[in-house]
Amino acid sequence: MGLLNLTILNDEIIAEMRANRLSSVQGSLYSMKPEIHDAITKLPGSFVKTQDAILRLIEHDIPLQISCPTMKQNKNSYVDVLNWAQKHKVRAVTDYIMMARYNHTTGNLDNRLSLDEVGTVINDIISNDRDYQKEAN
Repeated sequence: MGLLNLTILNDEIIAEMRANRLSSVQGSLYSMKPEIHDAITKLPGSFVKTQDAILRLIEHDIPLQISCPTMKQNKNSYVDVLNWAQKHKVRAVTDYIMMARYNHTTGNLDNRLSLDEVGTVINDIISNDRDYQKEAN
């Protein structure tokens, strides 16, 4: 699986992906509300570019997984991403665990969910994840 900044997706990258038959591409979509997604990425317009890129990958039948890390900023809207992905027949996952950055700085941990918020996310996953429901039955 390759991780891709979907805002840079273009025809050349799509052609390369099609030529090399990737097992899957993973990209992040943080919210279906542009203002929340763009605030998290700190890149105005990134929601529109990311959503358009996802739709282009779907159109070109390139396997895709959407990652939607859950944090304070999107804790009330991440389920919309999961539902949107499901509507488009794309796998989407959320993760509520936040680690320090690769350079060992910890400023990002201010966005980490509280234990109560994590409990809510876990309950949402159990209630809404069709794959989990299939395994449970």
